[in-house]
Order: sequence, then structure tokens, then C-alpha cells
Amino acid sequence: MASGTFSAVRRRNVFPVTTILNVRTRDVDCSALADSPEDGQFVTAFGGSNTAAGVVYHAVDAAAMAASVVAGLVEADYTSLAMVWGSAMRSDRQALGDTRVATFAHNGVEVECKLFNADDAVALATTYPDGMNVSVAGNTVALQGAAIGARLVLCPMTPAYDGVAPMTQVGVAVGYVTGRSNDGLPVDGDFIRVYLYDKPRLIGAWPV
Repeated sequence: MASGTFSAVRRRNVFPVTTILNVRTRDVDCSALADSPEDGQFVTAFGGSNTAAGVVYHAVDAAAMAASVVAGLVEADYTSLAMVWGSAMRSDRQALGDTRVATFAHNGVEVECKLFNADDAVALATTYPDGMNVSVAGNTVALQGAAIGARLVLCPMTPAYDGVAPMTQVGVAVGYVTGRSNDGLPVDGDFIRVYLYDKPRLIGAWPV
């Protein structure tokens, strides 16, 4: 996939679908991150965002995930992944040195997220079909008005399936797709509607 990272104008990337939120937010200290967190990116409970070379959060088989662990992925990098929310408070966060960054931390929530990786030559309905699990990966291009940085954003978790062999994609799923802003080619400002799991889920290979 010739991946690009899409985001919203003014970088306001996350909108809860329901007006009645059954989700608890948690402030995370992200002051140790090299790049200030953005609305819609994922951080851990300790303010981490591991995008080191060789680190992936999903792969075609267990061996590739094991190689990612060797490259520096640790359990704490994915067990507490949570989406940053509240771009309207960005100036406050900056004033506080990113010591109070709100995340969706407890209970599931459905959101429209405009920060995601996709191929600009492939329809969103193909990349993010309803029901597909989504994981996280490093952004590949600069967000609007921001340096490229090193941030974890939504990406598809496509099973490796040839019609005969069992599905083998393994890794960490943070939610699943419930819709899109359109079914055509993605542009900045489009959103993926995702139900975020209460906590990330480890997805294993289907049995033979």
C-alpha cells in the first residue's frame, strides 16, 4: 500500500458519534514525547508512542510480531494504547508542557476519526470495510500544519488470506470499522467511523 496519512483542517480529528458518552477519559503525561501529541493519535498510559524502526503493531504472522519485539516492542507499548481526544484544548496542553493530555481510556466509544493511514489510490470502502479490525502504525506524512513527527495513527488490519489458507494476520486491534465518510478515494477531511475497544485486543492467527 502506497500509504499516506490523512487528517483534518486545523487538526481537529476526533468526534464522538453519540452525545451521551459512556466513556471515561484519562489524563496522560506526554511531555516525554519528542513530538506533541495530536488529536486522534494513540499514546500509552505512560505517555509513550513507540514508532522505532522495526516495530509494528500487526503483521502477517506471529514470527513477524516476534521480530518486532526484538526491535523494541514491549507489552506496555500496546496493552494501554488509547486515543488522544480534545484538539480544542491544544493550546492549554502546550502551556502545560503536555503534562495533561486527555485520552479515551475506559469503556468503549464510537468515534469519527480523521487521522488515519490509507492509500490515496484505493477506495476507503476497500481499505476500511465495515467490521474490519483496525490497528495502529506510524504516520507517513506531515499532518496539516504540523511536522511529520513520529505518531501512532489508525491503520487497517487486513488479514493475509488467499482464499485457501487460514487467515494469519496477527497483532493488536484497537477497534473495528463501523462506517466511513465516503466509499471513494480518501482526501484530507474524510473520516473513518470506528468503535474503539475498551482495551486493545491481541488477535491471533486462525487455526488450520
